[in-house]
Amino acid sequence: MGGFVTPETDTIDPNIERVEPTVTSLEPDTATWDPTITLPTPTVTVMCEDGVEHEELSSLSHEFSLFQNYPNPFNSMTQVKYALLEDCHVRLEIYNILGQKVASLVDGRQTAGYKSVRWDASTMSSGIYFYRLQVRRTPHSYGAGDYTETRRMILLE
Repeated sequence: MGGFVTPETDTIDPNIERVEPTVTSLEPDTATWDPTITLPTPTVTVMCEDGVEHEELSSLSHEFSLFQNYPNPFNSMTQVKYALLEDCHVRLEIYNILGQKVASLVDGRQTAGYKSVRWDASTMSSGIYFYRLQVRRTPHSYGAGDYTETRRMILLE
């Protein structure tokens, strides 16, 4: 006979079936990630001075971020993503292992949000490269409150 004690009456109700949870593993590294599941990004509607409503990401990080390029290692083409907390001047440059600048992907003012840039390295030699994001909050110089981050990527032919 099935049943479950209801808290309201403290009696067994035969119409409610108790289900015991099952644990398949207690190992911390056994969780799997399903890339097909996406969660909606919360948005905020902002009314601009010109009377036009715009939707903006409300889940933007509270800091600037430079993410790892994808794919890495890569063969001739890769994508670099970064997040800007606020409108600012952005510089994204690529350097070889000797520290020589080999490409400038972004150099200008950008609005806040998530950004993505593709780099075509088909004319470059295989090896290790570095990409550096510099964010300047003030118009004319880098200083306090600015952001710089460098990451490594590998080009394979």
